Amino acid sequence: MQRMKPSHKLIVTARMRQLQNRRRIKRSSERLPSICRRNDKIRRRIKIENEKENSLLVQWSRGKIEKTSHMNTRWILAALALLPLMLCSCEKRLTGSETPQSIAHVRIAHFAASIPEAQIWLDDEMIASNLDYPSLSQRLDLQAGLHYIRVVQIMEPPLTQLNESFAVSADTFYTLVIADTGGVCRKLLLMDTTTANPAFASVRFVHIADGPRLQLKFHDCAAVWGPVGFGRIITYDTTQCRDDVLAESPDVDSLQISIPDFSLTFGRAYTLFAAGHVDGDTLTGLRIIRAQDWP
Repeated sequence: MQRMKPSHKLIVTARMRQLQNRRRIKRSSERLPSICRRNDKIRRRIKIENEKENSLLVQWSRGKIEKTSHMNTRWILAALALLPLMLCSCEKRLTGSETPQSIAHVRIAHFAASIPEAQIWLDDEMIASNLDYPSLSQRLDLQAGLHYIRVVQIMEPPLTQLNESFAVSADTFYTLVIADTGGVCRKLLLMDTTTANPAFASVRFVHIADGPRLQLKFHDCAAVWGPVGFGRIITYDTTQCRDDVLAESPDVDSLQISIPDFSLTFGRAYTLFAAGHVDGDTLTGLRIIRAQDWP
């Protein structure tokens, strides 16, 4: 048997492929109408499904928009209703976080001789449960503004002797004095100094004793503070006097009392309080109380 040359083999293979392709094209042309019909059905079905989906999508979208708008309205109304509470909360936080510039420094001086023991209430909060006469508290840090003090005498039943308001400014030092005269409890708010001359002692004299006018004399110098009556104040003055103070009344010669073991230090500021009451025709109930104001 004679073998076919390679070139003839390639030609035969190419012709066979051509015949196969023709047969495929013929079969495809015969099947084309049915395929087209099937494709048309698929297209129509897809179109219907797409229309349904589009309709549902539009309806859902409109409902979503209406629901969202309704929810936004409800949220806005709720936010407006909560706005005052939010503002109050912010105000409380700001009040509870005071800066040094908004703070006043106040100490309580219990110099009411008719109240041996007292409870001190500040803004409805008890700051001293049993304060003896005479007493001077440590300084309290209060927010600048209006405050309320209530003094209750410890007895059965407890008796409120003082219930009043007072106002303080920021970055200022105060002494809130509780005094009495004629059995009536009173308050006196003093603004304390925050400076002192290192070569002198700064002295202020406050008369809160239940009695006549008083004046103070120092034995080691010629300085005299007074005379002043109840509730009167002699403002700060510098002095080089140090000790041996005599309290006397210019109206009654026999009313004199010496205050032993009394001294002042240069470079500091003091308030000398005349507290107590007159016992008969002498000042045996009188006390001169020294309070250091600065530093």
